[in-house]
Parts: sequence; structure tokens; C-alpha cells
Amino acid sequence: MAYVQLLHTQAQRAATILRWDPKITYEFKETHDGFFATVEVLRHTFTNPQPFRSKKDAKECVSAIAFGELNMNLPNRRERPPSQNDMLGIIKIWLSASLQARQNAPPSTAIYPILLNELTGILRCEPAQYDRIRLDGSLVTLASVAGRRFGCSLADPQEAQNECARQAIAEIVQHYCDAATAEKSSSRPSPSTSIASHADEVKKRPLVDPTGKSDMAILNEVIQKMGWEPAELDFHEKHQGRQPSFFCELRVNRGPMPPIHIDQPTWHRSKDIAKRHSCALAIQQLCHERILHMDR
Repeated sequence: MAYVQLLHTQAQRAATILRWDPKITYEFKETHDGFFATVEVLRHTFTNPQPFRSKKDAKECVSAIAFGELNMNLPNRRERPPSQNDMLGIIKIWLSASLQARQNAPPSTAIYPILLNELTGILRCEPAQYDRIRLDGSLVTLASVAGRRFGCSLADPQEAQNECARQAIAEIVQHYCDAATAEKSSSRPSPSTSIASHADEVKKRPLVDPTGKSDMAILNEVIQKMGWEPAELDFHEKHQGRQPSFFCELRVNRGPMPPIHIDQPTWHRSKDIAKRHSCALAIQQLCHERILHMDR
């Protein structure tokens, strides 16, 4: 019950800061599936999305949801979005509480899909429909859990759902870990080893090496830190008049995740320039997806 009390206390504190009535009341509804819990904080009502076997589990889950959403609505966050570090703390406490509430659940229970839907509720994302999850309506797609992203091919569909959702949650938490790390270091100049500076280096460096190996070396340094396989290049040649031009397609193998394909948007008269631009685009995409921060 320690987590329940912690979440209950924190939710009361958040409600007080919001100038709501800090009195939190719980209402339980029993169905043939188990218990639903509803918590009311003056003008806001939170309901857990799934029934639980015990009132304690239902209360713990709805406390976690109330805690997460109230903390996202604190007055100082109306002027600025919640910091990545704040959100990481909220997610970690919610995840610990929710997992503890399900320790006694039968093995066949699809725990992680339920958790994933709760998490998207706290983050105010679209519900997880085993298609894709988006953070706050942004362009960052964190998880495609229909099996396309993680490629789960387990015999039991429920097991596959659990595994996909588990990996999606892990990736969301990792996203906030990376973002919180970057946020802490944003006050000081980015180190020269950051991905963004790698991309600039690739763009600005003169063509010293005619094979372009140095460009690939920088990209593969990024890939190696991720534990992925080296990138592969594929050149397409097109003739316009007497001189050929080259289109470079780059493939970054990301292990269990689908590979990234970088298509060079314009034709170049030199393979080296086509390769360079493709490497820079790949590094920029890694940076944009916030998958990796080299300055960790």
C-alpha cells in the first residue's frame, strides 16, 4: 500500500496547487470482471480503464492516473510544457505502482497492453490501437505496436500483444530518459561529439577522401553506439546528356526494428557528394528521432 499512499498524497498536493478541493474520494463499481475505481477531485473525475481483481489494485491504478494527469496540469505548466525530467519521474512512479498492482494477476492477463493505454492517457496521446502512438500530437512516432515495428511473431497472439506493448513502453521511457539528459545539458554548449555536430561536420568537410569513407565512419560511429549493424549504401546511376548523375540510397539496419531508409532527394554528378548527403541525412534523422544522444 506504500505506492497507493504516495500517489494519493502527491495527487492531493497537485490538487491543492491547482486550487482544487484536495479531498480525494474513491468510488468502486463491481462487475463480473472485477472492480472499477473512480476518483473525484472536486471538478475532475478519473476512472481506471480496466477492471481489477481487488479494490486495492483498482485504487492504486486510478491513483497513478490521477497523479500523472494532475501533475501535467500544474499552473506553472500552463505557461510551459512539463519538462522531460518531470514527465520521466511521473512515468516511473506510475509504472512502478501499476506493475505492483498487477503482481497477482493470472499469467494469461494482457498486462502490458493495459499499461500502454494507461500511459498514453497520462501523456495525453491517442489511445494505443496497436497501430501507432504519438507524443502530444507531435511528429515523433514512438511505437508502432501492430508487430510492424517490433516484428513480434509469437505463436500466442496475446503473448505477442504483451511483448509489443512491453517494448513500446520501454521505448517511451527511454525517450524520456534521453530527452531529460539532453535537457540537463542544454544550458552548456553541445559537445563536439553530438549527432547534430556530426551532421554539420559531414556537410562542411571538403572532399579529401574520394571514397567518402570518413563520412561513413562518422555515421557508423553513431550506429555502433546504438548496437546496430553498419549502414549499407546503394548507388543508382542516371545519364543526363553525356555525364552520369548518381542517386544514393542508404540503409541503416536497426536490428529488431525495421531499418531506416534514406533516399537522397536530388541527383548528384559525384558519388562522393551523393554519399555525403545521404550520411548527413541519416545522422540528422537519428538526431530528430531523439533515438540517441552521443553526449550521454
